[in-house]
Amino acid sequence: MKQVLLKISGTVQGVNFRREALREAQGLGIFGWVKNENDGSVSVCAQGEDADLKAFIDWCSHGPNSAKVIHIEETIQALNANLKNFKIF
Repeated sequence: MKQVLLKISGTVQGVNFRREALREAQGLGIFGWVKNENDGSVSVCAQGEDADLKAFIDWCSHGPNSAKVIHIEETIQALNANLKNFKIF
């Protein structure tokens, strides 16, 4: 089990990135959250098994068809035992 914080830059707001990230995370059993930031990026906290987390991060590297991801910054975090689902903020 691992937890990461992702900062995703590009055309990632107003393109259903958060809704599709929720769907992808639920399908992979990922816990955490996704939210729009004031600078136009999207932040994602994601926790899951290594293979599932890798698949989710791979999906985030392109997002939905309407998104254009330019950069992802990934930071490993300590596990948060309180994460029990995936939410949109």
